[in-house]
Amino acid sequence: MPGSPLLDRHQEALDLFSSHVHAVRDDQWGAPTPCAEWSVRDLVNHLTGEQLWVPDLVREGRSVAEVGDAYDGDVLAGRLGALGADDRPRGRSVQVVDGTRV
Repeated sequence: MPGSPLLDRHQEALDLFSSHVHAVRDDQWGAPTPCAEWSVRDLVNHLTGEQLWVPDLVREGRSVAEVGDAYDGDVLAGRLGALGADDRPRGRSVQVVDGTRV
């Protein structure tokens, strides 16, 4: 779907999200969010995991059942590698999947 207005808007949203993620200081990753049981890192992990579905569903035409549990769990550690105790990108852009950056 190159040139798709929907995917173009989605990329804009990802770019904005990425800019917010990169603005998080080291001491903020463990901070609470309005969802009392979730830290900032938990929330970023959740949102990242949800976005990893997009290429499979939209570009590849796969079903939810076909994708299964591929993006369950801690997707930050699995995709960002060993970047320290908090797995923060540390001010650089890290490509996750098909142009999706966190």
